[in-house]
Amino acid sequence: MLINFPYIKRDTPIHRMDPRTKFVLLFALGFAVAQTSNFWVIFAGLVGAAFYYSQAHLKWAETKRAWYLIIALNVMIIFVNYFLSGGFVVQGVDLTHQHTLFTLPFLGLKRQFPFLGPGPLVFSVESITFMITQGMRNFSIFVFYRLLHAILVPPLMRSVPAASK
Repeated sequence: MLINFPYIKRDTPIHRMDPRTKFVLLFALGFAVAQTSNFWVIFAGLVGAAFYYSQAHLKWAETKRAWYLIIALNVMIIFVNYFLSGGFVVQGVDLTHQHTLFTLPFLGLKRQFPFLGPGPLVFSVESITFMITQGMRNFSIFVFYRLLHAILVPPLMRSVPAASK
């Protein structure tokens, strides 16, 4: 299955925006959400990205194949990260008193030789909240990236001089 991200022409404020501004917004959001693990700050970034995306007036039918890829990548990144770390991915939270929902036997990574061994995979309120936060962070960045690709390619190509023979 080949997925491409075609250019979608619209006459919206987002499409008329200078391409450099779009890049600055993408990097500013990326740096802002990368600097925190606070659920509410990342949620605000996701809401802002969703509003920005809605202003481009892209339809689901035009972008659904790309979104299927983005959703699959996001879920894979989150769960592979969680399973590889054995559930110890939470940052900035005191995990001495976790609110454990359930545990599963798991073959995970260890800190000493042989580096791989049995251990519990803990599903707690804190770890699940952290996974949701990671998902929101990834989706907010993907929203900006997807929008950049859908509306930026021809404006950039217009600014490239034609090749001389």
